[in-house]
Amino acid sequence: MKSAIIMSSQLHQHNRWDVGFHLLYDEYADRAQALSAVLSEEAAVALLSDETVPAEALALLAPLTRVTQGTPKREQLLSAARAYPFIALALLKDKAPALLERRQAQAQRALERIAQTRLTLEEAGPTIEGLLPIPFDVRNLLASNHFVGAVVYFDGQTLSIPVETSKTAYVADCWVVELSDWTGADYVAARVDEGEVPVPRRCEDLGKPVGFLKDLADHTSNYGMGWRR
Repeated sequence: MKSAIIMSSQLHQHNRWDVGFHLLYDEYADRAQALSAVLSEEAAVALLSDETVPAEALALLAPLTRVTQGTPKREQLLSAARAYPFIALALLKDKAPALLERRQAQAQRALERIAQTRLTLEEAGPTIEGLLPIPFDVRNLLASNHFVGAVVYFDGQTLSIPVETSKTAYVADCWVVELSDWTGADYVAARVDEGEVPVPRRCEDLGKPVGFLKDLADHTSNYGMGWRR
């Protein structure tokens, strides 16, 4: 526990009766004086008032405020920084390395999570141009159906897009596209316009669902009608 002898003159000088303030002031008084020799008060205030100073750093200045209950707001912290700029700078200079270390550790953990998420997505399926994320309601269909219309499946070489949603396990009509030929939804739309028809495909040949083609969701209305719009 920190302790200090607080003179009555000091109490009156700052018009402060909160012990935490005086303990902090005594701890950083010499460093604050050294800073005042190389910085003007205006420059010190400008540094502390910079909007890029993170909230976590400003929070260190709480003992300089006159807030006795709850957490000081940003404006109250800035007001204290303007009232005691050199004490505030000395405090931040002292605490910054630990704060920076914590920030770096947090950033590293965030990068690791992002890397793991990316790896998980890459393992789940390739990134294929022109595919949308599979909507939640469509994912529910995937849990109970072998063939789900407008969902794109990938088996490592070809993309399969079932025409209709069905629980049938054996066979369904699908658009089957070589990955090397794939140019997005326009590719299938062109096949439709040319009058081509989907081909039968078994569910075990589909592969993993890797995306969704919203533009093809209404193609079932063309089924059996020559696949022309």
